[in-house]
Amino acid sequence: MGLTLGEKIKEFLKEIDLLSLALALSISILPWSIWLNSISIIIISVGLIIYTLMKKKRLIIRLKPFLITSVFFWVSITWLTITSDMREGGKYVEHGLSSLIFPILFSVVNNHYRININYIFLLFLGSCVLKYLLFVIGIIEIELIFILEYWKEIFIQVNQLFKLRAMHPSYFSMYLGFCSLISYHYYCIVNKKRNKYFFLFLLILTFAFNLSLMAKMPLIASIISLFVAFIISLFKSFKEKTRTVIVVSFLCISFLCALYIKNVPNSFIQEINNYYKLINGDNIEDTYDYNQYGIDSSINSWKKTNRVYIWRSSIDVIKEEKKLLLGVGTGDIKKNLKAKYLKNDFKYLATNNTNTHNQYLDYIIRYGIVGLILIIAAFCLYLKKANEKQNYLYMMFLLLICLSMLTENILNRQYGIVFFFFFNSFFFLISKRKTDMRMQ
Repeated sequence: MGLTLGEKIKEFLKEIDLLSLALALSISILPWSIWLNSISIIIISVGLIIYTLMKKKRLIIRLKPFLITSVFFWVSITWLTITSDMREGGKYVEHGLSSLIFPILFSVVNNHYRININYIFLLFLGSCVLKYLLFVIGIIEIELIFILEYWKEIFIQVNQLFKLRAMHPSYFSMYLGFCSLISYHYYCIVNKKRNKYFFLFLLILTFAFNLSLMAKMPLIASIISLFVAFIISLFKSFKEKTRTVIVVSFLCISFLCALYIKNVPNSFIQEINNYYKLINGDNIEDTYDYNQYGIDSSINSWKKTNRVYIWRSSIDVIKEEKKLLLGVGTGDIKKNLKAKYLKNDFKYLATNNTNTHNQYLDYIIRYGIVGLILIIAAFCLYLKKANEKQNYLYMMFLLLICLSMLTENILNRQYGIVFFFFFNSFFFLISKRKTDMRMQ
C-alpha cells in the first residue's frame, strides 16, 4: 500500500536539513528585500536560541573566535564614547548589529548543530541568478528579442536600470562576483563531468551578468579574485587536462570581457577616459553620449560627484581635525564631511551627505589609525584562519571584499553589512576541517 500525501510530505521533510535551509533562505532573501532579510535573521536567531535552551543545552560561546568575528561591533561601541553626535553614532551601531548577531548565531550553531554548507552556497547562487534573470525578462520587449542591436541596448542600459529599479549595481556586482567564485569552487570539487560542465556554465553566466552591470571596482575585484583562484588551482592540480581546461576557461572569460568592453559603449571606458583627462588637466568631454548607455548624468555632475574630490575632502577632514590617532568618533563623520564639502564649494556632495566612497578612509576618520589597525588585524586573522583550513573560497571572499572596499563603503550599507558578516562568521566559525578548492 502506497504512502499518503501527508506521509510523503513527512518523509520529505525528514530528509531536509531545516536549519541549513532556514539559514540559506535568510541570506538568499538579501538581494530581494532588506526588510524581509532582517525579519528572517531575527526570527532564526531568537528561535534557535530559545530552541537550544528548551533542549537544556548550554549556550557555549568561545570567547576568542567570537571577539575576532565581532570586532567591528566592539570598535564602533568603544568609539561611541568620543562621539559628540550620539544620535548618528547610535544609528550607525544599530545599523551594524549584524556584526554582533551573526557571530552569536554561528557560535551557537557551531557548538550544537551540523549544517549543510551546500544549502548556503547553492541557494544564494540560485537566488542571485534568478534575481538577474527576472529583472532582465521584466524589461525586455518580446517583439524585439530577435534583433541583435536591441540586446546590445539592453546590456548598455542594465547598469542604470538596476540602480533605479532593483538594487545598487556595486553590491549586486559583488554578489555575482562571489557567485562566480562559488561556481568555480564547485567546478573544482565535483567529480562527474556533467556536473563540472554545469558549474562551468554557471561561472561563465554569472561573470557575463556581472560584466553587464559594469560596476567598476566590484567587477575588477571579481576578476582578480577569480584569477587568483585559477592560479591556486593550477599549482594544486596535478592533472594536465584539468590545467588545460582552467587556462582555456580563463582565456574565454578574458576574451568575453574584452569583447564586451570594446563593442558596447560603457561607463568603464568613459571613466578611464575622464580620469586620464582629469589627471592631465585637459577638458573632459564625452567619449560616448551618456544617454546612450543610460547614465542619468552629465560631465558636469560627474565632476561634482567624482571620487577624487570626495577623497580629497575626506583627507582634508583627517588633516584639519588633527585626530589621526583616534578619529572623530563613531557618529561624527557625517557632519565633518558635510562641513568640508561646503567649505570646498561641493554643495551637491554636502546636500546628499555623500560618504567617503572608500571604507578604509571611512574607518580612519571614524576610528583613527588605532581603530583601523584593529580592523586590519581582524582581517589578517580571518586570512590566517582561511589558510589554516586551506579554505581558498574563504580567501577569495575576503579578497573580493577588501578590493571592493577601495571605492565603496561596503560595510556602511545593509546590502554589504549582512553579506559580509553572514559569510565571514559562517566561514570563520563553522567549518572545523580543512577544505580546499578540490576537496570538501
